[in-house]
Amino acid sequence: MKISNSLKYAVGLALVGIVISALVIYVERTMISTNSKNQPYIALGEYLKNISTKAHLWFEEAMAGDESIQIERDVYGYLDLSVKTLQSAMNGEETELGTFHQTTDKETIKIINESIEDVKRLKVSAERRWKFRLELLAQQSDSTQKAGVDQGEAAGGTLDQEFDAAYEELQDTYDRLVNHVKKNVAQDNSFLNNFSWTSIILIVVVFSGLCFIFYRIQFRNEKLSEVSNLKLKEESDRIASFSDFIQSISSGNFDHQLDLKDELGNKLIEMRNTLKTNSENEQRRIWASAGMAQIGEILRADHKVVKDLYDNIVRFVVNYSKSNQASLFLLNEEDDKNRFLELVSTYAFDRKKHLNSKLEIGEGLAGQCFLEGKPIFMIDIPKDYIKITSGLGGANPGSLLIVPLKINDTIYGIIEIAAFQKYAPHEIELVEKFAESIASTISSVRINERTRVLLEQTQQQAEEMRSQEEEMRQNMEELSTTQEEMSRKEKEYINRIQVLEYEANIEKSVPKGGYKNGHTHPVLQEH
Repeated sequence: MKISNSLKYAVGLALVGIVISALVIYVERTMISTNSKNQPYIALGEYLKNISTKAHLWFEEAMAGDESIQIERDVYGYLDLSVKTLQSAMNGEETELGTFHQTTDKETIKIINESIEDVKRLKVSAERRWKFRLELLAQQSDSTQKAGVDQGEAAGGTLDQEFDAAYEELQDTYDRLVNHVKKNVAQDNSFLNNFSWTSIILIVVVFSGLCFIFYRIQFRNEKLSEVSNLKLKEESDRIASFSDFIQSISSGNFDHQLDLKDELGNKLIEMRNTLKTNSENEQRRIWASAGMAQIGEILRADHKVVKDLYDNIVRFVVNYSKSNQASLFLLNEEDDKNRFLELVSTYAFDRKKHLNSKLEIGEGLAGQCFLEGKPIFMIDIPKDYIKITSGLGGANPGSLLIVPLKINDTIYGIIEIAAFQKYAPHEIELVEKFAESIASTISSVRINERTRVLLEQTQQQAEEMRSQEEEMRQNMEELSTTQEEMSRKEKEYINRIQVLEYEANIEKSVPKGGYKNGHTHPVLQEH
Protein backbone atom coordinates (compact mmCIF):
# COMPACT_ATOMS: atom_id res chain seq x y z
CA MET A 1 0.00 0.00 0.00
CA LYS A 2 1.43 3.29 -1.04
CA ILE A 3 1.51 6.05 1.66
CA SER A 4 0.38 9.38 0.38
CA ASN A 5 2.50 12.51 0.63
CA SER A 6 -0.14 14.24 2.78
CA LEU A 7 0.06 11.40 5.34
CA LYS A 8 3.84 11.60 5.32
CA TYR A 9 3.71 15.35 5.87
CA ALA A 10 1.07 14.95 8.62
CA VAL A 11 3.03 12.24 10.44
CA GLY A 12 6.30 14.09 10.03
CA LEU A 13 4.75 17.34 11.23
CA ALA A 14 3.17 15.52 14.20
CA LEU A 15 6.52 13.98 15.19
CA VAL A 16 8.30 17.31 14.87
CA GLY A 17 5.52 18.94 16.89
CA ILE A 18 5.81 16.29 19.61
CA VAL A 19 9.62 16.65 19.76
CA ILE A 20 9.48 20.46 19.88
CA SER A 21 6.63 20.44 22.44
CA ALA A 22 8.55 17.94 24.60
CA LEU A 23 11.67 20.12 24.31
CA VAL A 24 9.77 23.30 25.23
CA ILE A 25 8.00 21.56 28.13
CA TYR A 26 11.35 20.20 29.36
CA VAL A 27 13.00 23.64 29.26
CA GLU A 28 10.00 25.27 30.98
CA ARG A 29 9.74 22.65 33.74
CA THR A 30 13.52 22.64 34.25
CA MET A 31 13.53 26.45 34.62
CA ILE A 32 10.68 26.31 37.15
CA SER A 33 12.38 23.45 39.03
CA THR A 34 15.78 25.21 39.02
CA ASN A 35 14.24 28.48 40.26
CA SER A 36 12.28 26.65 42.98
CA LYS A 37 15.42 24.78 44.07
CA ASN A 38 17.78 27.79 44.06
CA GLN A 39 15.42 30.56 45.28
CA PRO A 40 15.72 29.77 49.07
CA TYR A 41 19.51 29.42 48.78
CA ILE A 42 19.78 32.75 46.95
CA ALA A 43 17.90 34.51 49.81
CA LEU A 44 19.66 32.47 52.55
CA GLY A 45 23.04 34.26 52.58
CA GLU A 46 21.66 37.79 52.58
CA TYR A 47 19.00 36.84 55.17
CA LEU A 48 21.64 35.37 57.52
CA LYS A 49 23.95 38.39 57.04
CA ASN A 50 21.07 40.74 57.93
CA ILE A 51 20.12 38.96 61.18
CA SER A 52 23.79 38.46 62.22
CA THR A 53 24.39 42.19 61.63
CA LYS A 54 21.31 43.02 63.76
CA ALA A 55 22.53 40.67 66.52
CA HIS A 56 26.02 42.25 66.39
CA LEU A 57 24.63 45.82 66.43
CA TRP A 58 22.23 45.16 69.32
CA PHE A 59 24.95 43.33 71.26
CA GLU A 60 27.25 46.35 70.91
CA GLU A 61 24.41 48.62 72.08
CA ALA A 62 23.81 46.31 75.07
CA MET A 63 27.54 46.37 75.86
CA ALA A 64 27.38 50.19 75.65
CA GLY A 65 24.67 50.17 78.36
CA ASP A 66 21.42 50.12 76.43
CA GLU A 67 19.07 48.40 78.92
CA SER A 68 16.30 48.10 76.38
CA ILE A 69 18.21 45.31 74.66
CA GLN A 70 17.37 41.81 75.84
CA ILE A 71 20.46 39.70 75.19
CA GLU A 72 18.67 36.37 75.13
CA ARG A 73 16.02 37.57 72.71
CA ASP A 74 17.74 40.24 70.62
CA VAL A 75 21.19 38.63 70.30
CA TYR A 76 21.26 34.95 71.22
CA GLY A 77 17.80 34.51 69.74
CA TYR A 78 18.95 35.78 66.35
CA LEU A 79 22.10 33.62 66.46
CA ASP A 80 20.02 30.54 67.35
CA LEU A 81 17.67 31.41 64.50
CA SER A 82 20.67 31.49 62.16
CA VAL A 83 21.76 27.99 63.25
CA LYS A 84 18.21 26.67 62.91
CA THR A 85 17.83 28.15 59.43
CA LEU A 86 21.18 26.71 58.30
CA GLN A 87 20.29 23.26 59.64
CA SER A 88 16.91 23.44 57.94
CA ALA A 89 18.61 24.35 54.68
CA MET A 90 20.98 21.40 54.95
CA ASN A 91 18.17 18.99 55.88
CA GLY A 92 15.90 20.19 53.10
CA GLU A 93 13.17 21.52 55.41
CA GLU A 94 10.59 24.25 54.96
CA THR A 95 11.49 27.73 56.39
CA GLU A 96 10.21 31.31 56.07
CA LEU A 97 12.53 31.62 53.08
CA GLY A 98 10.79 28.76 51.36
CA THR A 99 11.24 25.03 51.08
CA PHE A 100 14.86 23.94 50.68
CA HIS A 101 15.69 21.04 48.45
CA GLN A 102 18.20 18.83 50.22
CA THR A 103 21.47 19.52 48.48
CA THR A 104 24.05 16.94 47.51
CA ASP A 105 26.67 19.55 46.61
CA LYS A 106 29.64 18.83 48.91
CA GLU A 107 30.94 22.42 48.84
CA THR A 108 27.51 23.83 49.80
CA ILE A 109 27.21 21.32 52.68
CA LYS A 110 30.78 22.16 53.78
CA ILE A 111 30.14 25.93 53.81
CA ILE A 112 26.79 25.50 55.65
CA ASN A 113 28.53 23.38 58.32
CA GLU A 114 31.27 26.03 58.62
CA SER A 115 28.58 28.70 58.95
CA ILE A 116 26.87 26.75 61.77
CA GLU A 117 30.21 26.40 63.61
CA ASP A 118 31.00 30.11 63.07
CA VAL A 119 27.57 31.16 64.46
CA LYS A 120 28.06 28.90 67.51
CA ARG A 121 31.58 30.32 67.99
CA LEU A 122 30.19 33.88 67.75
CA LYS A 123 27.50 33.05 70.32
CA VAL A 124 30.08 31.56 72.73
CA SER A 125 32.27 34.67 72.27
CA ALA A 126 29.26 36.93 72.90
CA GLU A 127 28.31 34.96 76.04
CA ARG A 128 31.87 35.22 77.39
CA ARG A 129 32.03 38.90 76.57
CA TRP A 130 28.64 39.60 78.21
CA LYS A 131 29.56 37.56 81.32
CA PHE A 132 32.85 39.45 81.53
CA ARG A 133 30.98 42.78 81.30
CA LEU A 134 28.71 41.82 84.22
CA GLU A 135 31.73 40.79 86.32
CA LEU A 136 33.56 44.01 85.41
CA LEU A 137 30.55 46.13 86.42
CA ALA A 138 30.46 44.32 89.78
CA GLN A 139 34.17 45.05 90.31
CA GLN A 140 33.77 48.70 89.34
CA SER A 141 31.11 49.19 92.05
CA ASP A 142 33.78 48.44 94.69
CA SER A 143 36.42 51.25 94.82
CA THR A 144 38.96 48.85 96.47
CA GLN A 145 39.05 46.72 93.33
CA LYS A 146 40.87 49.25 91.12
CA ALA A 147 43.71 46.89 90.19
CA GLY A 148 41.24 44.19 89.27
CA VAL A 149 39.31 46.64 87.12
CA ASP A 150 42.45 47.66 85.25
CA GLN A 151 43.25 44.03 84.55
CA GLY A 152 39.64 43.42 83.58
CA GLU A 153 39.66 46.24 81.06
CA ALA A 154 42.73 44.74 79.42
CA ALA A 155 41.09 41.32 79.31
CA GLY A 156 37.93 42.92 77.97
CA GLY A 157 39.87 44.24 75.02
CA THR A 158 40.96 40.69 74.19
CA LEU A 159 37.37 39.45 74.36
CA ASP A 160 36.27 42.35 72.15
CA GLN A 161 38.87 41.34 69.60
CA GLU A 162 37.80 37.70 69.78
CA PHE A 163 34.17 38.68 69.34
CA ASP A 164 34.91 40.99 66.40
CA ALA A 165 37.13 38.33 64.83
CA ALA A 166 34.36 35.73 65.18
CA TYR A 167 31.88 38.14 63.65
CA GLU A 168 34.16 38.96 60.70
CA GLU A 169 34.84 35.26 60.14
CA LEU A 170 31.10 34.56 60.11
CA GLN A 171 30.52 37.34 57.58
CA ASP A 172 33.29 35.94 55.39
CA THR A 173 31.71 32.48 55.54
CA TYR A 174 28.32 33.94 54.62
CA ASP A 175 29.95 35.73 51.69
CA ARG A 176 31.43 32.45 50.54
CA LEU A 177 28.03 30.80 50.80
CA VAL A 178 26.39 33.58 48.78
CA ASN A 179 29.09 33.48 46.13
CA HIS A 180 28.97 29.70 45.89
CA VAL A 181 25.18 29.67 45.53
CA LYS A 182 25.36 32.41 42.91
CA LYS A 183 27.97 30.38 41.06
CA ASN A 184 25.71 27.31 41.06
CA VAL A 185 22.75 29.39 39.91
CA ALA A 186 24.87 30.91 37.14
CA GLN A 187 25.90 27.44 36.00
CA ASP A 188 22.30 26.21 35.99
CA ASN A 189 21.14 29.32 34.17
CA SER A 190 23.95 28.98 31.65
CA PHE A 191 22.92 25.41 30.90
CA LEU A 192 19.26 26.34 30.58
CA ASN A 193 20.13 29.36 28.47
CA ASN A 194 22.11 27.21 26.08
CA PHE A 195 19.37 24.63 26.03
CA SER A 196 16.77 27.32 25.43
CA TRP A 197 18.71 28.74 22.49
CA THR A 198 19.12 25.26 21.11
CA SER A 199 15.36 24.84 21.26
CA ILE A 200 14.80 28.19 19.59
CA ILE A 201 17.29 27.41 16.85
CA LEU A 202 15.73 24.00 16.36
CA ILE A 203 12.29 25.54 16.16
CA VAL A 204 13.52 28.10 13.63
CA VAL A 205 15.18 25.41 11.56
CA VAL A 206 12.17 23.12 11.65
CA PHE A 207 9.70 25.82 10.83
CA SER A 208 11.94 27.10 8.08
CA GLY A 209 11.88 23.63 6.61
CA LEU A 210 8.14 23.39 6.96
CA CYS A 211 7.80 26.75 5.30
CA PHE A 212 9.76 25.42 2.37
CA ILE A 213 7.61 22.33 2.19
CA PHE A 214 4.44 24.35 2.47
CA TYR A 215 5.71 26.57 -0.29
CA ARG A 216 6.07 23.62 -2.51
CA ILE A 217 2.61 22.39 -1.67
CA GLN A 218 0.83 25.62 -2.10
CA PHE A 219 2.21 29.02 -3.01
CA ARG A 220 -0.41 31.04 -1.14
CA ASN A 221 0.83 29.63 2.28
CA GLU A 222 4.17 31.44 1.77
CA LYS A 223 2.94 34.75 3.23
CA LEU A 224 1.45 33.02 6.29
CA SER A 225 4.69 31.09 6.85
CA GLU A 226 6.79 34.26 6.62
CA VAL A 227 4.50 36.07 9.10
CA SER A 228 4.70 33.15 11.57
CA ASN A 229 8.51 33.10 11.37
CA LEU A 230 8.64 36.88 11.85
CA LYS A 231 6.35 36.70 14.92
CA LEU A 232 8.33 33.78 16.27
CA LYS A 233 11.55 35.85 16.02
CA GLU A 234 9.87 38.95 17.58
CA GLU A 235 8.38 36.88 20.42
CA SER A 236 11.79 35.22 21.01
CA ASP A 237 13.68 38.68 21.85
CA ARG A 238 11.84 39.79 26.02
CA ILE A 239 16.07 43.73 41.17
CA ALA A 240 28.30 58.59 80.77
CA SER A 241 39.90 76.02 122.39
CA PHE A 242 39.16 72.06 122.60
CA SER A 243 35.43 72.31 122.55
CA ASP A 244 35.43 74.79 119.74
CA PHE A 245 38.22 72.93 118.08
CA ILE A 246 36.44 69.59 118.29
CA GLN A 247 33.12 71.14 117.34
CA SER A 248 34.76 72.81 114.39
CA ILE A 249 36.34 69.57 113.38
CA SER A 250 33.12 67.65 113.95
CA SER A 251 31.33 70.21 111.84
CA GLY A 252 33.88 69.73 109.14
CA ASN A 253 35.98 72.91 109.68
CA PHE A 254 39.47 71.42 109.54
CA ASP A 255 41.12 74.85 109.13
CA HIS A 256 40.29 75.88 112.79
CA GLN A 257 43.60 76.69 114.63
CA LEU A 258 44.51 75.32 118.17
CA ASP A 259 46.95 77.60 120.21
CA LEU A 260 47.75 74.87 122.86
CA LYS A 261 51.01 73.24 121.91
CA ASP A 262 51.11 70.53 124.67
CA GLU A 263 51.05 66.85 123.94
CA LEU A 264 47.28 66.65 123.81
CA GLY A 265 47.10 69.69 121.58
CA ASN A 266 49.66 68.15 119.29
CA LYS A 267 47.69 64.93 119.27
CA LEU A 268 44.50 66.80 118.44
CA ILE A 269 46.26 68.78 115.73
CA GLU A 270 47.65 65.53 114.44
CA MET A 271 44.16 64.04 114.58
CA ARG A 272 42.77 67.11 112.82
CA ASN A 273 45.37 66.84 110.13
CA THR A 274 44.62 63.15 109.71
CA LEU A 275 40.89 63.78 109.56
CA LYS A 276 41.46 66.65 107.18
CA THR A 277 43.55 64.47 104.93
CA ASN A 278 40.97 61.70 105.06
CA SER A 279 38.17 64.16 104.41
CA GLU A 280 40.00 65.69 101.49
CA ASN A 281 40.68 62.27 100.10
CA GLU A 282 37.04 61.31 100.51
CA GLN A 283 35.88 64.55 98.95
CA ARG A 284 38.24 63.98 96.07
CA ARG A 285 36.94 60.46 95.68
CA ILE A 286 33.34 61.68 95.75
CA TRP A 287 34.25 64.52 93.41
CA ALA A 288 35.91 62.13 91.02
CA SER A 289 33.04 59.64 91.20
CA ALA A 290 30.48 62.36 90.61
CA GLY A 291 32.52 63.64 87.70
CA MET A 292 32.73 60.20 86.12
CA ALA A 293 29.00 59.72 86.61
CA GLN A 294 28.17 63.09 85.07
CA ILE A 295 30.40 62.67 82.08
CA GLY A 296 29.01 59.19 81.70
CA GLU A 297 25.51 60.66 81.42
CA ILE A 298 26.76 63.08 78.77
CA LEU A 299 28.45 60.31 76.82
CA ARG A 300 25.40 58.07 77.00
CA ALA A 301 22.94 60.79 76.06
CA ASP A 302 21.38 60.64 72.66
CA HIS A 303 23.00 63.31 70.52
CA LYS A 304 21.47 63.62 67.15
CA VAL A 305 24.44 65.75 66.03
CA VAL A 306 27.97 64.51 66.94
CA LYS A 307 29.20 68.14 67.17
CA ASP A 308 26.80 68.65 70.12
CA LEU A 309 28.41 65.67 71.90
CA TYR A 310 31.90 67.12 71.45
CA ASP A 311 30.79 70.60 72.62
CA ASN A 312 29.08 69.14 75.73
CA ILE A 313 32.23 67.12 76.55
CA VAL A 314 34.55 70.14 76.32
CA ARG A 315 32.15 72.41 78.22
CA PHE A 316 31.81 69.82 81.04
CA VAL A 317 35.57 69.17 81.37
CA VAL A 318 36.29 72.92 81.55
CA ASN A 319 33.59 73.58 84.17
CA TYR A 320 34.31 70.49 86.29
CA SER A 321 38.11 70.98 86.36
CA LYS A 322 37.64 74.77 86.87
CA SER A 323 39.67 75.48 83.81
CA ASN A 324 39.42 78.49 81.59
CA GLN A 325 40.00 77.15 78.16
CA ALA A 326 39.92 73.83 76.34
CA SER A 327 40.08 72.28 72.91
CA LEU A 328 39.35 68.83 71.56
CA PHE A 329 41.21 67.33 68.62
CA LEU A 330 40.26 64.02 67.02
CA LEU A 331 42.22 61.91 64.58
CA ASN A 332 40.95 62.23 61.04
CA GLU A 333 41.49 58.97 59.15
CA GLU A 334 39.42 59.60 56.09
CA ASP A 335 42.62 59.44 54.04
CA ASP A 336 45.06 56.76 55.27
CA LYS A 337 47.94 58.57 53.58
CA ASN A 338 47.11 61.95 55.14
CA ARG A 339 46.13 61.39 58.80
CA PHE A 340 45.90 64.54 60.92
CA LEU A 341 44.35 65.95 64.12
CA GLU A 342 41.17 67.85 63.47
CA LEU A 343 39.79 70.47 65.88
CA VAL A 344 36.22 69.44 66.58
CA SER A 345 35.37 71.66 69.60
CA THR A 346 36.87 74.57 71.61
CA TYR A 347 35.98 76.57 74.73
CA ALA A 348 37.09 80.25 75.03
CA PHE A 349 40.24 79.71 72.95
CA ASP A 350 41.96 82.63 71.26
CA ARG A 351 45.04 81.26 69.59
CA LYS A 352 46.15 81.71 66.02
CA LYS A 353 47.10 78.13 65.36
CA HIS A 354 43.55 76.99 65.97
CA LEU A 355 42.25 78.99 63.05
CA ASN A 356 43.16 76.20 60.62
CA SER A 357 41.36 73.60 62.76
CA LYS A 358 44.05 71.12 61.76
CA LEU A 359 47.30 69.77 63.32
CA GLU A 360 49.77 67.38 61.78
CA ILE A 361 50.71 64.39 63.95
CA GLY A 362 53.82 65.43 65.94
CA GLU A 363 53.23 69.12 65.33
CA GLY A 364 53.49 71.30 68.49
CA LEU A 365 52.72 70.05 72.03
CA ALA A 366 49.32 68.67 71.05
CA GLY A 367 50.69 66.73 68.10
CA GLN A 368 53.62 65.42 70.22
CA CYS A 369 51.21 64.26 72.95
CA PHE A 370 49.25 62.26 70.36
CA LEU A 371 52.42 60.80 68.85
CA GLU A 372 53.90 59.67 72.24
CA GLY A 373 50.54 58.70 73.77
CA LYS A 374 51.47 60.28 77.15
CA PRO A 375 49.96 63.29 79.03
CA ILE A 376 51.85 66.59 78.96
CA PHE A 377 51.61 68.91 82.04
CA MET A 378 53.30 72.31 81.94
CA ILE A 379 53.63 75.22 84.40
CA ASP A 380 56.21 77.31 82.57
CA ILE A 381 54.29 78.02 79.40
CA PRO A 382 55.83 79.97 76.52
CA LYS A 383 54.43 83.51 76.29
CA ASP A 384 53.22 83.17 72.75
CA TYR A 385 51.81 79.64 73.03
CA ILE A 386 48.46 80.40 74.62
CA LYS A 387 46.70 83.33 76.30
CA ILE A 388 43.50 83.36 78.36
CA THR A 389 41.42 86.31 77.35
CA SER A 390 38.49 88.18 78.84
CA GLY A 391 36.80 91.50 78.35
CA LEU A 392 39.56 93.14 80.50
CA GLY A 393 42.41 91.79 78.43
CA GLY A 394 44.53 88.63 78.33
CA ALA A 395 47.19 86.77 80.39
CA ASN A 396 49.23 83.56 80.24
CA PRO A 397 47.66 80.59 82.05
CA GLY A 398 49.21 79.11 85.24
CA SER A 399 49.20 75.57 83.89
CA LEU A 400 48.54 73.60 80.73
CA LEU A 401 47.43 69.96 80.53
CA ILE A 402 47.28 67.90 77.34
CA VAL A 403 45.91 64.34 77.62
CA PRO A 404 45.60 61.72 74.84
CA LEU A 405 42.20 60.10 74.28
CA LYS A 406 43.49 56.54 74.61
CA ILE A 407 41.87 53.15 75.17
CA ASN A 408 43.23 49.68 74.49
CA ASP A 409 46.46 51.20 73.12
CA THR A 410 44.46 53.04 70.48
CA ILE A 411 44.58 56.86 70.46
CA TYR A 412 41.61 58.69 69.00
CA GLY A 413 42.76 62.26 69.66
CA ILE A 414 43.79 64.67 72.47
CA ILE A 415 42.07 67.08 74.88
CA GLU A 416 43.94 70.24 75.86
CA ILE A 417 42.89 72.38 78.90
CA ALA A 418 44.43 75.51 80.47
CA ALA A 419 43.78 77.43 83.74
CA PHE A 420 45.22 80.31 85.84
CA GLN A 421 45.64 77.95 88.84
CA LYS A 422 47.96 74.93 88.93
CA TYR A 423 46.25 71.61 88.46
CA ALA A 424 46.45 69.24 91.49
CA PRO A 425 47.55 65.61 90.90
CA HIS A 426 44.04 64.31 91.56
CA GLU A 427 42.64 66.74 89.02
CA ILE A 428 45.11 65.55 86.43
CA GLU A 429 44.21 61.93 87.23
CA LEU A 430 40.51 62.63 86.82
CA VAL A 431 41.03 64.35 83.47
CA GLU A 432 42.95 61.26 82.34
CA LYS A 433 39.97 59.09 83.34
CA PHE A 434 37.68 61.47 81.49
CA ALA A 435 39.89 61.06 78.45
CA GLU A 436 39.63 57.26 78.64
CA SER A 437 35.83 57.38 78.82
CA ILE A 438 35.69 59.88 75.97
CA ALA A 439 37.93 57.64 73.87
CA SER A 440 35.68 54.67 74.55
CA THR A 441 32.63 56.62 73.46
CA ILE A 442 34.33 57.92 70.32
CA SER A 443 35.33 54.38 69.50
CA SER A 444 31.73 53.23 69.88
CA VAL A 445 30.44 56.14 67.82
CA ARG A 446 32.77 55.28 64.99
CA ILE A 447 31.98 51.58 65.18
CA ASN A 448 28.27 52.34 65.15
CA GLU A 449 28.73 54.63 62.17
CA ARG A 450 30.61 51.95 60.27
CA THR A 451 27.94 49.40 61.21
CA ARG A 452 25.22 51.75 60.03
CA VAL A 453 26.92 52.19 56.69
CA LEU A 454 27.34 48.42 56.31
CA LEU A 455 23.71 47.85 57.23
CA GLU A 456 22.57 50.39 54.65
CA GLN A 457 24.71 48.67 52.04
CA THR A 458 23.27 45.28 53.00
CA GLN A 459 19.73 46.60 52.79
CA GLN A 460 20.46 48.13 49.41
CA GLN A 461 21.87 44.84 48.16
CA ALA A 462 18.82 42.98 49.42
CA GLU A 463 16.57 45.45 47.62
CA GLU A 464 18.53 44.98 44.41
CA MET A 465 18.18 41.20 44.78
CA ARG A 466 14.42 41.48 45.20
CA SER A 467 14.27 43.65 42.10
CA GLN A 468 16.23 41.09 40.11
CA GLU A 469 13.97 38.28 41.33
CA GLU A 470 10.89 40.21 40.23
CA GLU A 471 12.41 40.83 36.81
CA MET A 472 13.20 37.12 36.46
CA ARG A 473 9.65 36.20 37.39
CA GLN A 474 8.26 38.59 34.78
CA ASN A 475 10.59 37.18 32.13
CA MET A 476 9.41 33.64 32.91
CA GLU A 477 5.78 34.70 32.62
CA GLU A 478 6.49 36.31 29.26
CA LEU A 479 8.26 33.16 28.06
CA SER A 480 5.35 30.98 29.14
CA THR A 481 2.91 33.23 27.28
CA THR A 482 5.05 33.09 24.17
CA GLN A 483 5.20 29.30 24.27
CA GLU A 484 1.44 28.99 24.63
CA GLU A 485 0.92 31.33 21.67
CA MET A 486 3.35 29.28 19.56
CA SER A 487 1.52 26.07 20.39
CA ARG A 488 -1.81 27.61 19.43
CA LYS A 489 -0.43 28.92 16.13
CA GLU A 490 1.04 25.51 15.34
CA LYS A 491 -2.33 23.81 15.74
CA GLU A 492 -3.98 26.40 13.51
CA TYR A 493 -1.37 25.81 10.78
CA ILE A 494 -1.84 22.02 10.96
CA ASN A 495 -5.62 22.28 10.71
CA ARG A 496 -5.33 24.69 7.80
CA ILE A 497 -2.99 22.39 5.92
CA GLN A 498 -5.25 19.39 6.44
CA VAL A 499 -8.24 21.30 5.06
CA LEU A 500 -6.27 22.42 2.03
CA GLU A 501 -5.03 18.90 1.36
CA TYR A 502 -8.53 17.56 1.69
CA GLU A 503 -9.90 20.08 -0.78
CA ALA A 504 -7.09 19.35 -3.20
CA ASN A 505 -7.78 15.61 -3.09
CA ILE A 506 -11.45 16.17 -3.78
CA GLU A 507 -10.70 18.30 -6.80
CA LYS A 508 -8.50 15.56 -8.17
CA SER A 509 -11.21 12.91 -7.75
CA VAL A 510 -13.85 14.75 -9.86
CA PRO A 511 -13.88 13.41 -13.50
CA LYS A 512 -13.17 15.77 -16.30
CA GLY A 513 -16.48 17.25 -17.37
CA GLY A 514 -18.20 16.37 -14.09
CA TYR A 515 -20.81 13.64 -13.49
CA LYS A 516 -23.66 12.87 -15.78
CA ASN A 517 -27.31 13.57 -15.11
CA GLY A 518 -26.54 16.26 -12.52
CA HIS A 519 -25.03 13.76 -10.09
CA THR A 520 -22.22 14.84 -7.80
CA HIS A 521 -19.39 12.96 -6.28
CA PRO A 522 -20.58 10.68 -3.48
CA VAL A 523 -18.05 12.08 -1.06
CA LEU A 524 -19.15 15.66 -1.77
CA GLN A 525 -22.73 14.66 -1.11
CA GLU A 526 -21.84 13.34 2.29
CA HIS A 527 -19.99 16.58 3.17
